[in-house]
Amino acid sequence: MTTPLESVTISGTAQEGQPLTASVSPAGATASYQWMQSSTKSKADNYQPISGATSEAYTLTAAEVGKYVLCEAAGTEKYSGTKRSSPTEAVKAKPIAVTAVSISGTVQVGQTLTADLTPPEATATYKWQKADTSDGSYSDISGTTGKTYLLTEAENGKFIKVVVSGTGSYTGTVESAPTAAVSATGA
Repeated sequence: MTTPLESVTISGTAQEGQPLTASVSPAGATASYQWMQSSTKSKADNYQPISGATSEAYTLTAAEVGKYVLCEAAGTEKYSGTKRSSPTEAVKAKPIAVTAVSISGTVQVGQTLTADLTPPEATATYKWQKADTSDGSYSDISGTTGKTYLLTEAENGKFIKVVVSGTGSYTGTVESAPTAAVSATGA
């Protein structure tokens, strides 16, 4: 007498490099596993086996980015039947690290400074900061959240830095080296 598998569920984040784990019910049931992927979410018959993905856990790879993943479990030993989990959302690409930021432009009142990111196509938030000395305590310049900053009289003689945090598919926070002291207009 065998007990039928009731269901299989998957947990984890649908993102490249992240692990997914399958759980079957009833609790304690034994099963074999096959992870599957498809370019469409709803068509159960379109799911194709992922080669070598036959254990309870599977770490998503670049090959699954943009695809939907589910797990098919087949009862073993005292358990019978085959069940499929619901598919994940489309697998997202691994976040790309923002690795550096530098400041370009003329360090003078009335001139615009630009934060130059690596990689240059990264999406990010910006915080421009100033201090009285190059190695001093930097404070945020109110309302400065863009890639560029127009230096004002308030920054005359100050040192400027920018702190950048990746957004969207970009991750990480980097800080620029400080500029030279801001010079007065026409100096």
